[in-house]
Amino acid sequence: MPVAEPFYRVYLPHLRALFAFSIITNLMILAPSFHMLQIYDRVLSSGSKPTLFFITLIAIFALVVYGVAETIRTKVSQRLAAKYTVSVADKLFARFANFPQSPMAISKYLRDYGTVRTFLSGRTVIGLFDLPFIPFFLLLLFFVHWSIFLVTLGGIFVMALFSYLNGKMTEQSRTKSRDMDGEAIGFAQAAFSRGEDVRTLGLLPNFITLWGHRTASALIAAEDASDKSAIFFSLSKAFRQILQVSIMGWGAFLVLAGDMSGGKIFLASMISGKALGPIEQVIGSWEQITKSYASYKAVEELTGPEKTLSARAMLPEPVGHLHAKNLIYVPKGAAPGTRIINNISLQLKPGEIVVVVGASGAGKSTFVRMLAGALRPSAGELLMDNAQYDQWPTEQWGRNIGYVAQEVNLFPGTIADNIARFDADFDEQTVYKAAKAAGVHEMILGLPKGYQSIVGMGEFQLSMGQRQNIALARALYGTPKVLILDEPNAHLDQYGEGMLFNALIAAKKQGAAVIVVSQRTSILKIANRTMRIVKGQAEFLDRNKRPARPTQAGQLAVGQKMDAESNRLKRSVASESAA
Repeated sequence: MPVAEPFYRVYLPHLRALFAFSIITNLMILAPSFHMLQIYDRVLSSGSKPTLFFITLIAIFALVVYGVAETIRTKVSQRLAAKYTVSVADKLFARFANFPQSPMAISKYLRDYGTVRTFLSGRTVIGLFDLPFIPFFLLLLFFVHWSIFLVTLGGIFVMALFSYLNGKMTEQSRTKSRDMDGEAIGFAQAAFSRGEDVRTLGLLPNFITLWGHRTASALIAAEDASDKSAIFFSLSKAFRQILQVSIMGWGAFLVLAGDMSGGKIFLASMISGKALGPIEQVIGSWEQITKSYASYKAVEELTGPEKTLSARAMLPEPVGHLHAKNLIYVPKGAAPGTRIINNISLQLKPGEIVVVVGASGAGKSTFVRMLAGALRPSAGELLMDNAQYDQWPTEQWGRNIGYVAQEVNLFPGTIADNIARFDADFDEQTVYKAAKAAGVHEMILGLPKGYQSIVGMGEFQLSMGQRQNIALARALYGTPKVLILDEPNAHLDQYGEGMLFNALIAAKKQGAAVIVVSQRTSILKIANRTMRIVKGQAEFLDRNKRPARPTQAGQLAVGQKMDAESNRLKRSVASESAA
């Protein structure tokens, strides 16, 4: 099984650059400390103005270098965040597309993704690169005086203890807050996406109450964590100031005892501040650090190599032979023995139309979703031109499948983008051809912005019939080898249905294999074969089947039998639809 590369390996160039410039910034920031030491121990005792001038000039130069290095560190962290954004976005979207998630889960993972991106581009991640330099500052303090080194080291252990206790005592509350906040946001998004139902059914007061309770639970947990964290942060700040005063006082005592020069008092105070600063920053940013780490682990778990589809080699372009072998589908969590689809096989040949009929809930949509690759079967095989579904690159499979789902979805963008499947280099004439074949070209031209009308973001509302026609044009775009349509005439009037039939007949003449789910018996007149699904099992009526060398009387008998069977099927479908 593939193993995900550690973070430091994936982003090693950026991490190296951050560390290199952190060395420069942590060295250059010492300039004020040594400048003050030289003033007290050299300049004031000697009264040398040239010495004052040159050490001041050197300190200014060091601080300019510090400023440049700090700016570059910030830029590198932003580049690190950008690389993370680009490298993870593709895997995240591929995961959502190939392994569907609930809207609440998608919302959570996108928030996690944004949290990591914000953290990597912020100041906190830069502060973490200052932590490795604490031993260096302690070493300098040791050379100043060993006792000051011990005092500072003890202070660091106390502040590290504050940081540890802060993490342990707030971990449970922060986890609860994140979970409850995710539930509240997911609930609100689900409610807003069905705003019309919420208003019509009078659900708004109840939903406001439910959302308020969930939000309140998240806020209570967050407040509990923040209160505890604030205590430790305040303690660490107060302790640091006490430690600084203690170091100054102890340094003065050492000067009075003749063990240290006066300038080293300020040197010790400033260097100890540099040693304690990163730890104080970690304590203050602990919530952000832990939240970002948890978000990173969640996204990494979702997009790891074992959870994403590996690259597949392109295959020769298919002719369009679609073969389903013994497909079985059992929904997750279903009772033992429950099968929505039970051992259905079908060979769909180029240049034929197969119509799937059956009662509501019989499994028609589930079956064609599996044929399209939108739903993975629990058992069985799906092949196109004798190649297994898993052998086809997803983009090549999708390019050769024209699919209209029962619930039509148009994505945020122009109508032209939707028809062209968001191909950045689409040919406008190909889009017009698909729209004309679907009988929707004139309707689109009648819109205020025509093919540039924006859909999918609430800017422009289309009727269900219009959306269905545009979805049909999208399915026909690029002349796919297989058309899979789930009730494409459910919202069409007689004219629209006639245009649909013409499009299907034209696709059939071009060699496409067509399978259509429909509750309307009118579509049976263009079918070569009819499949009826009853409780997850299929039965067939082959209207093209003819016995070998029939007599004229035999031909008449067979024809009458076929007509009778067809009429029986139409009446059955009509009665099921009415029921």
